[in-house]
Amino acid sequence: MYTRILSVSSGDKYQVNIPIEFPNTSLSDFDRQMYIVKELHEKGRNIAYLEDKLWVSDRTIKEDIASLRNGISIMGQKIKVKGMERKRGNIEFESTVHPIFLALNLTQVVVVLQGLRHMTGDKAYKEYALRLSANIWNELSDYARRRIKEVCEMLSMDLSWYEELDSLNNEELFFTESECSYEEGTGNVLDYLKNGKKCAIEIKDRDGKSKILTNCIIKKYNPEREEIEVTSNGERFAINYASIVKIREEAKHLF
Repeated sequence: MYTRILSVSSGDKYQVNIPIEFPNTSLSDFDRQMYIVKELHEKGRNIAYLEDKLWVSDRTIKEDIASLRNGISIMGQKIKVKGMERKRGNIEFESTVHPIFLALNLTQVVVVLQGLRHMTGDKAYKEYALRLSANIWNELSDYARRRIKEVCEMLSMDLSWYEELDSLNNEELFFTESECSYEEGTGNVLDYLKNGKKCAIEIKDRDGKSKILTNCIIKKYNPEREEIEVTSNGERFAINYASIVKIREEAKHLF
């Protein structure tokens, strides 16, 4: 914080202290782009706002946004911000991007990967956890991947998880909610829940008879009870995971 003194007259009587906060103008292109990504989590941000915050020209901001759309390289992988568009002059995302860069020791890496492996057991989280695990695994050095396998073998840990990650190759670091979802079962519950989107849900009862609920809003996801709470045309339902066949935007897309 810098303070400048504005003298209104030649005497000391009318001196005014005006605090002026200057932004960090030594940001690299990458730092500035990550700042933009985080700043755009908030609604109502436009290019003029970002110019004022970063003290750069509108041309620089537009170039940064173009770079984010086209993809910027980080450790051999890309962050490509999809679904970025202007609405009434403001810039918005289809799905917000949350860059996290960590420097971990190998034990911490194993802790994270084992935790994510556990989350793949939940069908709603499976694709999220799998893609994130693959990104982490791909960022590791050959030494790190080899060492993790060696130690896991000495500890009699199951190596199949790491062998599965070996077979996955995500070139991109960021995936939207819809890209981490799939239509069968509870595979896209979190997308509809988080975004409050209406959907149609096909369920099967114990006798194997199908039923379609329309105009659904998923209100709650309860992994402990293995059910979701849904409102449909003014009624409220608790639906067991096992009975969910498919969830789509509209009933006509369920076929």
